[in-house]
Amino acid sequence: MNVDLSLCFQILFHSAAAINAYRIYADAKELARCLTSVDEVKETSEENEHYKTCYTGAIAFLKPGQLLQLRTSHNYTISRQNNSNFFGLFRISV
Repeated sequence: MNVDLSLCFQILFHSAAAINAYRIYADAKELARCLTSVDEVKETSEENEHYKTCYTGAIAFLKPGQLLQLRTSHNYTISRQNNSNFFGLFRISV
């Protein structure tokens, strides 16, 4: 049985790259993507640290057992601090 779900992702990148991106997959099928440019720079003593959040949401029809994956396009650094990223999933019903 397919289930209608709303998917929500927000990722905080720490990267020297000017553009950060990720894609969401259910098995091999792409469901959503997020692409953002970095417009905030934090000056540090060692180097410039760029950081930016990227939010995306989608509605998808998922089957039981499908694997959801988040993949970045390059070798970006994703924040591992508490409360810096989230994944949300809720069922849509009529």
